[in-house]
Amino acid sequence: MRKDLSIIVRFAHNQVESRHLGRTPGAQVCSEQRRSARSGVISLSTTPRIHTEVMQFQTIYSAFTVNRARFLATVSMALFLTACDGSSSVTDKSTGEPGTPAAPSTPIVPTAPSQPTTPSAPAGEPDFELVLTGAAPGTPVAITEGTASKTLISTQFLEGFDKSVSLSVEGRAVDLEDLSIALSETMVVPGTETNPVRDVELTLRLAIGARPILPHQRTLTVVGTSGAVTKRLVLDIDVSPVPKPDVYLLIGQSNMSGASGGGKNAGPGGPDEPHPRIRQLNVKGDDDSSGAHTSRSLNVMPQVFVRAEDPLHKPLPSGASSKEGLSIGPGLSFAKAALEDTTQDIILVPAAWGDTGFCRELRPRGSWNAVVRNVGDLSNETRLYQRALLRTAVAIEESGGILRGIIMHQGEKDASDEDSKGLDCVQYYAENLRLLISALRKNIVADLRGPEWRDPEAAIPFVIGTMSRGVDERGDYSQFGPAKSVVDGVHRNVAGLLPYAAYSNFDDLVPPGYDCGAGDCIHFGASAYREMGRRYYMALRDAVDSE
Repeated sequence: MRKDLSIIVRFAHNQVESRHLGRTPGAQVCSEQRRSARSGVISLSTTPRIHTEVMQFQTIYSAFTVNRARFLATVSMALFLTACDGSSSVTDKSTGEPGTPAAPSTPIVPTAPSQPTTPSAPAGEPDFELVLTGAAPGTPVAITEGTASKTLISTQFLEGFDKSVSLSVEGRAVDLEDLSIALSETMVVPGTETNPVRDVELTLRLAIGARPILPHQRTLTVVGTSGAVTKRLVLDIDVSPVPKPDVYLLIGQSNMSGASGGGKNAGPGGPDEPHPRIRQLNVKGDDDSSGAHTSRSLNVMPQVFVRAEDPLHKPLPSGASSKEGLSIGPGLSFAKAALEDTTQDIILVPAAWGDTGFCRELRPRGSWNAVVRNVGDLSNETRLYQRALLRTAVAIEESGGILRGIIMHQGEKDASDEDSKGLDCVQYYAENLRLLISALRKNIVADLRGPEWRDPEAAIPFVIGTMSRGVDERGDYSQFGPAKSVVDGVHRNVAGLLPYAAYSNFDDLVPPGYDCGAGDCIHFGASAYREMGRRYYMALRDAVDSE
């Protein structure tokens, strides 16, 4: 009898090891053996590997009062049924409690750059728990861009656990972008018998970044560690964008203000139809009178913002429902492309002026120079730059909006090959452009992001477009002369002047695929402007992501 029992004990010991390795009886074998058990017949040839405690056999043996055959049959059946029951469940190795059936193997993607999960204290030994205070498990934490969110994390010390707990917060790079994290304590001491809970304040602040964001969810993990015990509390973070409009400045000369010479199609469903979420600063017409560049009343209509409509650089008169004029530019299609990446309104700030540049200008309209340099044939006028500052300041201060970028179309005025003036001026073109970008980034009034976002190298994207190469019966601009080639080269290498700068290529927006605009092919046509706006926005996105 002892020999028989020894065989069964060794058999059971093997099954303990097998269960530890995850091997269990097949469903068909279990079904057959259950039917055999009900009929009183046990097939030893199909008896599975068993997971049980060896000490149970000593108890069975000491209580043995039946004949050996009955005993062996009874024990075999008990061990078999234990294995079959175990084959349909999984034991949690960290708690010893039954778990759920194993799912098909799926790759696990880590959600945090964390250290490997450390098992809790052995079953029955006290440890601690991390809990989101005052909220049901799984409740997301809400945060709005530009603000701080405070949440209480409770460390609940179970009775008998008297060790301190170290706290930290982990997350993937995408979850941590523009996010600052602070814990009021990073080392939590055990509570008292009457109050075994310790609360720690978790402060999350999401800075307003360079690009608009859409509502989305992030995931953070609060990690508590005490000796060999590690606990994790996963937090879902519901992120909302700053509830302020996105502001874009439009500067340059006629190809930015719009010189399509007609082609506007702003009716319902038309490509130039206004959009309810796209507004503009309601600017007055160009005024070269003394002091106009710094006078709000000479730059902005009493109704400060209106629905954006071409021509953007013309005002919407008081009481009018729409603008007169049939020319369009790239600004409206630019804003429509930008709508895909924001839930906020867009405000366009028109500040371009046709036939303007950096070179000396006898007419009083001024130039785009940001500083007086007193070199060569450069103009010492800064009025167009100052006018752009004024108009953008009005837009930001009146709307509370965020300056999201600057787009420019310029170069034709300074690229004259007709006389020596053009070649004299273009040698300064790259530096003129660099100084203008730097000054605008530095001196435009600060928005909600604060003065630290007003710096020559701030992440305010700047994009400049290439000049027309169009050809039709009115003229041929396909080949650039020496001066124009210099300017074109500066445009294409603007990323080398300052960070967060890019150019947009319009070389292919020419006849026969795209008509030329007013006058001749120095101007783009309506269909080209619509495509230019889309490309301007794509280049602006690239400029933000370039660093």
